[in-house]
Amino acid sequence: MIRKLLAALFALTSLWLIPAHADQITDSARIVWRDYIVDGVPSSGAWNPRKGDIRTWGALVGSSVTALQAAQTGAALAFDTKASLDASLAYPANTQSFVYADATSSNNGIYAKVGASGSGSWTKLSALVYGPTPSFALGTVTIAACNTSPAASLGGTALSPLLNLSFPACTYSGEILVPTPTNVTRGGVYSTATTSNQILTGVLDSGAFVTAPLGTGVAAALEQVKNSSEGFVTGSHASDPSNILYSAPGSGSVVTTLANILRETIYVDMKGAYGDGVSYDDAAFQSAANSLGGCGAVKLGRGKRYHLAGGWKIPDCVWFEGDLQFPMMPKGQIPSTDYTTEGAILLDASSNGIIRGPASGIAHTIILRYGISIPSPDASAFAGAATTCATTGTRTRDSGLRYVMVLGFQYGNYCGAPGEDAQINEHVYGDALNGLYLAGDNWDTSLWSDVRWWPYATVAYEGVATTSASGDGTTVTVTFSGGATIPVGALVQINGVTPTGYNGGHTVTASSAGSVSFASTTTGAQTVAGKIINRNAQLGRAGVGFYAGAQSDNLHMVDLYAGGFTDANFRLSGSGNVLGDNWWSDALGPFAAQIGVDFEGAVGRITLGSVHTEAGFIPIKFGNANIYSNVNISNLFTSAPYSSGYCMHIGGSGVNQIALWQATDCKFYAAIIGTTTAYMRIGSSIMNFIGSSTSNPYIAAAVPGVTADQFVFDKEPMTDNVAGASLFGVNAIDLPMIASAAAIAPPIGSNEFNVSGSTIISTITGTWGGRHLTLRMTGSAALVSGGNLVLQRGMNFSGGAGRFISFEYDGPNGQWIEMSRSPLGISALGRDAPGLLTPTSCGTSPSAFGTVNTGAFTTGSTSVTACTIPFGAAYLVWSTCVITPANAAASLASVSASGAPFVDPGATAGITIHIPGGVTSGQWSIRCDGW
Repeated sequence: MIRKLLAALFALTSLWLIPAHADQITDSARIVWRDYIVDGVPSSGAWNPRKGDIRTWGALVGSSVTALQAAQTGAALAFDTKASLDASLAYPANTQSFVYADATSSNNGIYAKVGASGSGSWTKLSALVYGPTPSFALGTVTIAACNTSPAASLGGTALSPLLNLSFPACTYSGEILVPTPTNVTRGGVYSTATTSNQILTGVLDSGAFVTAPLGTGVAAALEQVKNSSEGFVTGSHASDPSNILYSAPGSGSVVTTLANILRETIYVDMKGAYGDGVSYDDAAFQSAANSLGGCGAVKLGRGKRYHLAGGWKIPDCVWFEGDLQFPMMPKGQIPSTDYTTEGAILLDASSNGIIRGPASGIAHTIILRYGISIPSPDASAFAGAATTCATTGTRTRDSGLRYVMVLGFQYGNYCGAPGEDAQINEHVYGDALNGLYLAGDNWDTSLWSDVRWWPYATVAYEGVATTSASGDGTTVTVTFSGGATIPVGALVQINGVTPTGYNGGHTVTASSAGSVSFASTTTGAQTVAGKIINRNAQLGRAGVGFYAGAQSDNLHMVDLYAGGFTDANFRLSGSGNVLGDNWWSDALGPFAAQIGVDFEGAVGRITLGSVHTEAGFIPIKFGNANIYSNVNISNLFTSAPYSSGYCMHIGGSGVNQIALWQATDCKFYAAIIGTTTAYMRIGSSIMNFIGSSTSNPYIAAAVPGVTADQFVFDKEPMTDNVAGASLFGVNAIDLPMIASAAAIAPPIGSNEFNVSGSTIISTITGTWGGRHLTLRMTGSAALVSGGNLVLQRGMNFSGGAGRFISFEYDGPNGQWIEMSRSPLGISALGRDAPGLLTPTSCGTSPSAFGTVNTGAFTTGSTSVTACTIPFGAAYLVWSTCVITPANAAASLASVSASGAPFVDPGATAGITIHIPGGVTSGQWSIRCDGW
């Protein structure tokens, strides 16, 4: 809007007086065809002649030529009235004459004599170019500075009419715009003369009488000039912009002055910028920015290409703004415009680029490295920085880029010194070796939103011509022009070749200068040549797409895309309180060391929504060495389709969690646990196409001593692992270990533990109600009732390698309730020496036999009230036995009034059976359980 307003004001000063004489034709041509908006002032911008002025000037020239041709056939005469002309017939035929001041305007014009001298008449050829005397309806206008209205009157002659304006008690310098004269057609010429202090001249144009200044001390007034979409201007548009008033369209608008508008907005062209893409415009940019004297915008001309050396700082609170309107800028993978023809800043490669100060930045334009060709065959020419952050003073708080395309640099934006908060980068698209790079500390509260780093500068590269292609059904060899060497492992794209089976993407298996080979079943020689593109050179960017340094807290990072950076697409190092969503990391090729998202350094309290990450090696990495990380992700997709990498690496000493995780096409493992102090908790998960076969373990450890509680699944993962295959493997990933003791306290980080040692356990520290706990024995440790353990049927639990017992905690009562245990593997009667089980103190000639944990015994012939039977092999801890009558005597003893037989519990070497009423030759079956 401001550009249009200024253009309109400059246009007002360009209106010119149609000349009446030959020298005036030259003067008017100089005005119509001048070089600059303000004649002789290059900084005012290039002047584009108006078609209406050109047509009017051409009509003047044509009329003058017509009159001249007519005059060449006879004498040229002039009469003030038509009656005087008609009374003068003493002229030969074809004599030319003018009538210039007849009261009847239609009588004025150019005439030719018809007939011989002394007879005939005058015939009108054309009207005079000067037209009739104007009649002005001045209306009410007010001088902005004087608050007074002019009085107007007409004077002079028809040939030289005068417009007289008088202004009481006011002297004012400037141009005049007065209401449209009445009864006058467009194009009439008017010349005003001096009256009191007025020196005025002008031409009727666009429905208004506009004057250009011919001297100083001109008292003037501006009629309201209206534009329905841009508001309107009143006041003088001469040298003092404080007297030009502007009101925005619509109700409630506040009137301001052009001075206020110019104080906040200025065009670099006003300061002499060339915008030709060759000449340096740094001085004009700096002059324009400094002239604001404070906050405001410096505007770039539409379609102009400004060449800058860079290395200078944008003043505080100043933005350079082009007019590139989105969404014409690309948001996908295909460029939607020719960047070499759009308006842009063409910046020399330097380490500083354009330096941003506090609250300053660049918007709505393209920043191209000067001299780079687009599309480029690769990124080898990328150099310098597009923008950097100031390193002294108040530095760069609240500065950034908005709606900007950045192409061809080593750094799209580099900030190396300790920061000062709030880097704002929104709607930024580009192609650089490094994208947004905050290398220094303390870039707190920065915002990155809708930023995409993708190889825009190279995607249209067509490659070089193939010279031959041949295949044997297994391997294809292609030669090409230029003699370049494409490395083994690179991804090449072949287009347009016949046979067509050679076309498409291929991974190079062998190469030499000007030749590559790759696997293919296509056969035959090339009959039609095509193009070959080295996709690695075209796509690879040896840097980082998004980098945030140490202590950069409270970052807001949403809608971010990075593809093809061979170091890492995303890297956070020492950042905390990061809130992000919709991160997309794209591999774009088999880059062997590439990391998708790298949480490097001590990163904490990072909360992300959706993260989609692919990489040539590791799609996502948590922590490094002994560095702490605390990352929470709602939805994570990982894939490593190009190399023998793995989808996730967990290192350092952090605690991380993912609600939903899908790992697919991971060439080695789904996840690697790199330290014994790193933890990951997964909610729901899907893992498929992992490793070389579905019998591969999906979660592996990089070092010994890693335990399964470091990688916990809340829900059983969905996998394509074959039945019987292990989810965990490599370096014997196992349960965490606790040592047996009378009282143990299992850590709360896991609910399943190995228990070592042989100490009997009677107490387990309580935690929360409903907690489930499983203990798996690696030694002979046992658990016994008592303490806060409630064991099934009161039976103690004996240890042994691989045996387990499970509990649930009864919080209100402070007890661990046994839920299940391993099947009993029990030392039993007669296990080692069944024949040696001879009862003692059991009457005359008792007998007993048993195998495993069942058997039978018979008391002696005398009345027996007690019987002791030793075990063939002792139980380790405890036993319990049940006896059942097996003959009539035993049945009678069982119902004796003196009491039923019973067994002393708990013995390990044998049992004692009590028969209160006594019995002779009673037989019982026996079953013992023990540990």
